[in-house]
Amino acid sequence: MPDRSLPPYVLDRLEIEDLLIRYCTAIDEHDWELMATVFLPDALWDSTSVGGTAGAYRETRSVQAEQLDGLVMFHQLSNIAVSIEGERATEKSYVSAQIGTPGPEGTTVLLTVGAWYHDRLVRTADGWRIAERIEEGRWTTSPPS
Repeated sequence: MPDRSLPPYVLDRLEIEDLLIRYCTAIDEHDWELMATVFLPDALWDSTSVGGTAGAYRETRSVQAEQLDGLVMFHQLSNIAVSIEGERATEKSYVSAQIGTPGPEGTTVLLTVGAWYHDRLVRTADGWRIAERIEEGRWTTSPPS
């Protein structure tokens, strides 16, 4: 049989895309143990442009978890652009996040946010991890009043 192994760049890109999907799954499902497999402990995570916090991941993770508690979320990524240079990479992707907040009489009020993720990544013994994430909020929709 012919060798069907993939070139290293393709494997790295697939691993980075898996990392991004793991982030979306972790945040949507409020799975903070899974989230710990996404960021380096000292990673910078700045989500202030979309109403979040900024600081080292290990310092902001509990604040992020508290802010997101009780919200229903669904993140979708697209336009993923990756540049890999050895053990480091940069990534820019577009995210559309639907966020449901408790509304009157048991309803859910939906807010949609569009943003860019700007990531610096590092290859570790456990795979690619985010060393820095800057969220660039671009637009929001809010429900009718």
